Amino acid sequence: MSNQNGRLLELYRRFHTNELSTQELQEFLQMMSDPANQRLAEGLVDQTWFEIQSQETPQIPFIKRTWYIRAASAAAVVLFIFASGYFFFPQNKSTSTTVARSATAPRKTIPTPVPGRNLAILTLGNGRQILLDSTEAGTLANEGNTKIIKIGSGQLSYASTQKGNTEITFNTLSTPRGGQYQVELPDGSQVWLNSDSRLHFPTVFTGAERIIDLSGEAYFEVAKNKKMPFVVKVNGSEVKVFGTHFNVNGYADEAVTKTTLLEGSVQVSKGESRTMLIPGQQAQVNVQGENVQVSIADTEEAIAWKNGYFQFNKSDIGSVMKQLSRWYDLEVRFQGQKPEAHFRGKISRSLQLSEMMKVIEVSGVRCKLEGKTLVILP
Repeated sequence: MSNQNGRLLELYRRFHTNELSTQELQEFLQMMSDPANQRLAEGLVDQTWFEIQSQETPQIPFIKRTWYIRAASAAAVVLFIFASGYFFFPQNKSTSTTVARSATAPRKTIPTPVPGRNLAILTLGNGRQILLDSTEAGTLANEGNTKIIKIGSGQLSYASTQKGNTEITFNTLSTPRGGQYQVELPDGSQVWLNSDSRLHFPTVFTGAERIIDLSGEAYFEVAKNKKMPFVVKVNGSEVKVFGTHFNVNGYADEAVTKTTLLEGSVQVSKGESRTMLIPGQQAQVNVQGENVQVSIADTEEAIAWKNGYFQFNKSDIGSVMKQLSRWYDLEVRFQGQKPEAHFRGKISRSLQLSEMMKVIEVSGVRCKLEGKTLVILP
């Protein structure tokens, strides 16, 4: 055994017993990502993978199951850091890039971006806006014969106060970048709204269809009603259901609108093109066209955000950065040519930005924080 391999094994052993100093940890990370140590490093990754999968209960609250990121020839040392539970990056230090300043230059305090939370604005039919994160739980308003109730810190509920309600007004629930919220619609359907999204809906459903408008992303669990289909309008296309579970990703800065079906059946249509989905399928509609394409879906990845995770399956860095920018309320700037790195893994959305930046860097992509802008370096 070479001296280098022996040193790596020793550092690995001490890593598991949480005995590494800061300097030794840096040495360990460098050796794990050194192409010269690739075979041994990957063996250690596989060994840790087996150990983590053998555990009945995860040892850290961030991640339910082990995950890893591989980039180029670097071994996935991030597996150890965020999945093994033996080491945590310090959470009491904010990570930001210190820009050189002259001694006389005034200092501006720029808040360090933080993970998203339950934030939303409710706009009532009369235009009144309610900031839901700063409003106490309880009845917020009455719209016709419908009572709007805030439940806990992150959910709204619409309840009819009498039968035969025909007075209709429209409400809008909007989440900012760095926000999320849940709402129970007047028919009992449950909707989870992702960050930077907007849901426009009536306070009571009447007529032949239950129609709502969406921009951004939402997960739906629709109350069954065969006589009144539930219709989601998004980016010029429609998703029609009778009672089912599905996710719609329709952000304005995405080239396609994705509908992923988990349970039941839905019809996705745009213009003259339409198709039916069965559970486990995803429909993609080009925003600029009408063609509906169907493929096998990674349903776990599609709804990971709703369950509190980022999940990537060979995702390119542009796609990853869009998700991070919405959740951490960041601007992202690529300095020079965009790296060709692809990401695979699952990680908690509760991670602080400083920890997320370490994940990015360990995967082989260098970055720095300038105020509220994450700069991806060439």
